[in-house]
Amino acid sequence: MLAAVSHDLRTPVTRLRLRAEEIEPAELRQKILLDLGTMQSVIQSALWFLRGETRRARRVPVDMSSLLQTVCDGYIDMGRIVSFTGPAHLTVQGDPEQLTRAIANLVDNGFKFGNSVVVRLIAAPSGIVVEVEDNGPGILDAEKKIAAEPFYRGDASRNLADSDSFGLGLSVARSITEGHGGKLALLNAEPGGLLVRITLPTEATSDDGEKG
Repeated sequence: MLAAVSHDLRTPVTRLRLRAEEIEPAELRQKILLDLGTMQSVIQSALWFLRGETRRARRVPVDMSSLLQTVCDGYIDMGRIVSFTGPAHLTVQGDPEQLTRAIANLVDNGFKFGNSVVVRLIAAPSGIVVEVEDNGPGILDAEKKIAAEPFYRGDASRNLADSDSFGLGLSVARSITEGHGGKLALLNAEPGGLLVRITLPTEATSDDGEKG
């Protein structure tokens, strides 16, 4: 039912976006378009998750260094404080669209609670490690096991009640990670914040260059 409702909502939201383009003043128009963009993102995430598309990952060579840098550049263009560190090239087998969505969801999640995010790429003996760390309030240890469950909203220290989240960002990222045979872990960052660590047991090759 949720999938059907989400699907049917896409058309009226698209019509509203077209009509909102003519709204004056410009400040009100931008606020309405921002809200409609959020609605569209929530609908698409719900459809993606409920249809199980996170489990149908294709396998092609993916340069994770370039992928992560591209994701970070997109947020930098929006005025966000985000940085990437890692090898200049690190190639794995995976689905580039799904991996991009997973990392973008984690970066989005970080900016919901903090004002800066660090993305790291690390070559491991059995694959790769991607870390996304924010400087927000973090998550209580007691809630880490359920924080990535679908539609989970969080405790008071990291509450989403007044945000635009639908509680699917971490769930989609975890599902994509597991669809690639990996694991997603929520850890405490130092001195504070949340560190999300994705481990992908995929064959990887890297060079000695560094990107930052």
